[in-house]
Amino acid sequence: MYKQNPHQDTSIISPASFEGETIEEKVRRIMNNKEPITDGAPLQYSQRKDGVNELCNIKSDRFDMALDMTDKITKSHRSKREERHKGEDKETKNQEPSPVPKQEQNQSGNPSLYVSK
Repeated sequence: MYKQNPHQDTSIISPASFEGETIEEKVRRIMNNKEPITDGAPLQYSQRKDGVNELCNIKSDRFDMALDMTDKITKSHRSKREERHKGEDKETKNQEPSPVPKQEQNQSGNPSLYVSK
């Protein structure tokens, strides 16, 4: 006999489902109420003088378009980062530098590693 997995209760709630109208009912409703047809996809036609839209052209190289978009995004990120650093630079210029303690020098004239107190 096969092992059956025990039923587990979860916190996932399914959305309320409903039955939509059929195509025949929709056509009947539109014809009876003389409603305009509002749903549908936009036309993808363009003027001949404008040429073929790259987004609709199956022969276009979408990798090049993706590279162009990523270049634009990286440029915007860089400009935002530079603006953020410019603001930080102005704040640090206004502050006085912290005093650096003097290091003792040993006999050879180099700074000593151990500071005697």
